Amino acid sequence: MNLNPLIDRIQVAKVIGDDEALVRAREESILVDDARTCLDDSVGASGLAAWLERLERIKEWVDFSQRERPWLTRRVVDFLDAHLSRTHALVEWSSGRSTRWYARRVKHVTAVEHDPGWHRTVSAWGIPNCTLHLRPVTGPGHIPAYVHAVASGAPYDVAIIDGLYYRRCVAACCGSDFLRPGALVVLDDSDRASRDGWGIPASWELVLHDSRAIRSGSIWRVTGSSRKSACSTWGIGVR
Repeated sequence: MNLNPLIDRIQVAKVIGDDEALVRAREESILVDDARTCLDDSVGASGLAAWLERLERIKEWVDFSQRERPWLTRRVVDFLDAHLSRTHALVEWSSGRSTRWYARRVKHVTAVEHDPGWHRTVSAWGIPNCTLHLRPVTGPGHIPAYVHAVASGAPYDVAIIDGLYYRRCVAACCGSDFLRPGALVVLDDSDRASRDGWGIPASWELVLHDSRAIRSGSIWRVTGSSRKSACSTWGIGVR
């Protein structure tokens, strides 16, 4: 089996990363893990061919010229770029170049990171309008601390679920006064489970769903309350 095409495409994939080596390593590992899964599930060259085809499709949703953009699908990022406001408070489960990107577009970002080394890296960037919490998770007992570390910054206008324990983060978004009415909830890799599987309330409105190549993403709007919110006037239907 000739692995040169695979190696070439992994090299091309490096342009997705930020200048920081840790960012590149994280994102390359996602691609390598996906390749391993594909090869494990298929036989020989057919598995390699299937993964190479998926890498070719990455260009459909990744904007390779914008290295600062979050590691989300292109349509999700484009939507956020068009609708985030300097009046918004945003919560992010995870941290990285996305945190810096969000901070340039909203009033304040509150994020939580579980990896101490990565927390030091992102903290060193000195993002002025960001509160970055560190909550290492070494066992089940630490999960609530990770999920609820961001509670002090509530209520939020936007929630980005892109770290650990997605279902618990969705549950946190359902808590009283955690999100403002009309707030947006962004769920990365949303195709990994059904709406019910994620615990998305029936009252939430699906604003956007994007599924292509190896990633997917959905944006939900929190409905069911009459309280005024900066997000409640966006009035955007499903795309």
